[in-house]
Amino acid sequence: MRCIIRLRHIPRALALMVVLFVLAAPPTNAQEATTFTSAVVTNNHYDSTLRHNIPNLQVTRSGATHSVNFLDHYNSTGGITRWGFPTSEVIEEETGNLAQYYQRGVVDWHWRPDLGRYVMERRLAWDFFGGGAGGSVDQGVEPGRTNPNPGITLGPWGHKVSDFSIEGIFTGFRGFYESLGGVQAFGFPKTDARIDTNAAGTLHIQTATPGFIRQYFQAAVLEYHQGNPEPVKLGLLGDNLRNLNYPSNSWQTYSAFNAAIALTPGQLYSIPRVVPGHIASGQPAITPPQPAQPTPVPRPTQPTPAPISPTPTPAPAATSVNVWFGAYGGGVINYDGSEWKTYRAFQSPLKNDRVNDVFIAAGGSKWFATEDGLAQLRGTTWSLFDSGTDGFPGDNVTSVHAVGNLVWIGTDDSGAGMYDIARNRWTRYNTENSAIPANSVRDVLIINEQLNRVWLATADGAALYNNGQWQFFDTNTGALPSNDVLSLGIDTLGNVWVGMNGSGLSAFNGTTWTDYNNGNSGLANDTVRSISVAPNGHVWFATSGGISVYDNASGTWSSYNIFTSGLAHNEVFDIAFDSSGRVWIATADGASLLEDGIIQTFQTGGDSGITYDALRAVDVE
Repeated sequence: MRCIIRLRHIPRALALMVVLFVLAAPPTNAQEATTFTSAVVTNNHYDSTLRHNIPNLQVTRSGATHSVNFLDHYNSTGGITRWGFPTSEVIEEETGNLAQYYQRGVVDWHWRPDLGRYVMERRLAWDFFGGGAGGSVDQGVEPGRTNPNPGITLGPWGHKVSDFSIEGIFTGFRGFYESLGGVQAFGFPKTDARIDTNAAGTLHIQTATPGFIRQYFQAAVLEYHQGNPEPVKLGLLGDNLRNLNYPSNSWQTYSAFNAAIALTPGQLYSIPRVVPGHIASGQPAITPPQPAQPTPVPRPTQPTPAPISPTPTPAPAATSVNVWFGAYGGGVINYDGSEWKTYRAFQSPLKNDRVNDVFIAAGGSKWFATEDGLAQLRGTTWSLFDSGTDGFPGDNVTSVHAVGNLVWIGTDDSGAGMYDIARNRWTRYNTENSAIPANSVRDVLIINEQLNRVWLATADGAALYNNGQWQFFDTNTGALPSNDVLSLGIDTLGNVWVGMNGSGLSAFNGTTWTDYNNGNSGLANDTVRSISVAPNGHVWFATSGGISVYDNASGTWSSYNIFTSGLAHNEVFDIAFDSSGRVWIATADGASLLEDGIIQTFQTGGDSGITYDALRAVDVE
């Protein structure tokens, strides 16, 4: 007996590699005004790739005021790895509800009568392709097959999330699912992982190629590509759902789906009203005919598995380098000049695939700061440190710096930690046991190993630790224009550079501070995520608007961004230099290599062989 459960506004889902044109009945009035009387931006991220905002808003409707935090939801449920880039502004698509489209899904803010409150949830997009919504054939829930491999059974239908398919093939689905938020990001499974046959009675996408291992969730379809360096694939369901709701490219007639300008906190936001199935003029869009779908029948008990074809990925031309990237959701990625190798939590001792920082010590030891502790790789030997390690400050490690026998780390909410390698001893520093200004430590910079002099970038200013003594630099001391400090660097002249979130840079020569921002200098953007110093002494800044370079000798600035140089993405997180003077760049959408003024880009959508695009850190041996 088939179990069918329809939940109106609990996640709507993610199907993969599909364009099925089915149209929900459109509202009669395509031109009705928004029902929200006001909206104010409280926080915002402007994505410069497709030029859309992901805001937090305070909105008023029917006399009541609500906080509607699309940005917080985006960041907490996998960010660009889960959702891709935003493809619309925040819109009112249904009366009283707000929505935003992304490449890989749609997020709704809506009233839940069963809970008696508004919620922010991912739309159950699969229902629009195989769950009966919008006129699609309801394929129900796949019954009858039990995965005999280890895993966790989730949801009302008894299906399991496992790293193995029913056939016993290792897929890594569970590791991928859990690393990006599990149920909150993908919903419950509606099938087990199995070879897709497209047979009647099975959940399937009619136009998809059979033979791949797939698992269907309320808000996702995962697909396994054997032989691919990054075998688990997540498709552009948000784009598919946008094309379904606004057929014949009618979405292009709405300004909300086209490029927008950046919003700023405190700005009034006029919520656009859009109507599925119509063009902006109010006329119904021309709808392509709906392809026929088979009527569901009982599932065969033993479907014949189709072969799985490997998907080889060409590597770029060989170069002499050994570069290491930290990926936010994709583990650690190593490129040796000819081949790419990935270390993931489900296939290596690495405990978490969200890697915030990478540092390679002088002796070749690699340190990886992850959201589940610190990992060290020396040769082929791994060492792991987490909250179970005596003296270790906390698991969500944001940054790491190692010099000689001294290692310092920062954590998101547990202060900083100092590791004496020779004594194998950790010492923690937090607001309860020390004078550290905040427990959120974003960056650490060792100035002198013997004297144990270390700079820390915190959420409440910069601090200098001098072998037990603390010195503070913040707005209260007049040193910095903001206490929201993200990054640190020291140049060849001994100047300490402090990068801030939205307030630019400050440079300290030991006596005075000098401020630089987008208004008084060539700094590309006032959010400075990392600071690196090239062998020639130039200071490189990774910002949210590309790269800026400062020449200390001449006092001149230069920059690189997606419009002027072909940079992979303007959201740049880290920069490193190899022995040949080449510049390696970690961005939100792949890596870039700058050599002799020319940028080469490495992205999963191309033929480079890189296994993940959402990068956070880079260092070179």
